[in-house]
Amino acid sequence: TIAQLAPLDPLVVHKRPVLLAPEMPHGRFPKPVRKAAILLSVLSIPQQLRHRRQPRLDPDLAVVCYAATLARVGSVVDTCSDWFARATIVNIDHHATNSHFGAVNIVDEQAAATCQVVAELLPLLDVDLDREIATALLTGLDRDSYGFSTSSTTPRTLLAAAAAVAAGAPIEAIFRATLHELPIRTMELWARLLVGMKTAFS
Repeated sequence: TIAQLAPLDPLVVHKRPVLLAPEMPHGRFPKPVRKAAILLSVLSIPQQLRHRRQPRLDPDLAVVCYAATLARVGSVVDTCSDWFARATIVNIDHHATNSHFGAVNIVDEQAAATCQVVAELLPLLDVDLDREIATALLTGLDRDSYGFSTSSTTPRTLLAAAAAVAAGAPIEAIFRATLHELPIRTMELWARLLVGMKTAFS
């Protein structure tokens, strides 16, 4: 269980947590998720640490999500190396390649998505699942599992998704935005590729 992976005290006792995620996360996300609602809402975190800018807060707690290594966070790791050296890093992820770089590592390789890890973490932190958090979590669950079609999708994944839907996550809009709709530039690229495509029999 998530509770067995790592002590959760740092997530509770620290007062000035900062959320970080990879500089270029894959996938397309609807507007609520682009606002980084996943943990910003959950932990009442101040303004997200912005890339290439010196953090305004004194080093306290750095919550890093969806990054197999600290370097995946981006250039801010180098430009603010002293800040990171003094901060307590909590590493939340689901990738088997995770290097366990944090002082606390909540890494569940059996989870289908990092959002599944977060979803299972919330009850342990006594956080109620509201619509905004549920929308962010369901988007991550859906996108990382490619519509719940990967081999890592388990009953635990579906239970987390069901809880998000029950809390008001708009499942139809999320599936449309993450799996079916494409940005105009992507469609233009596909059009150029398809025009010149030939089958092996032509």
